[in-house]
Amino acid sequence: MMWIEAGQIADAFWQQTPRSFQFAMRGIRRRMKADAENRTAQAWQTAAFVGSTQSKGGLKPLSHYLKRPAIKMSDAEMLANMRALAARVNAAD
Repeated sequence: MMWIEAGQIADAFWQQTPRSFQFAMRGIRRRMKADAENRTAQAWQTAAFVGSTQSKGGLKPLSHYLKRPAIKMSDAEMLANMRALAARVNAAD
């Protein structure tokens, strides 16, 4: 059963509605994907640390192994994001 394989408690399954089950499984899937990406990143960092980059051709950039599309922003968008971040930081002080 997917619920148990995802590490959930068996008794909790019977308390789920179809909608809450779907949301839980989506969240579990995202967590598992993030865990896998973190393990890939850690493996890449380890390989780079132990000198694998000295082999013929070396390692490709980490982005190659994670297969995430690059987020592209215009200069104006970057500036707006930095101003919003600065405003939040200054408001917290």
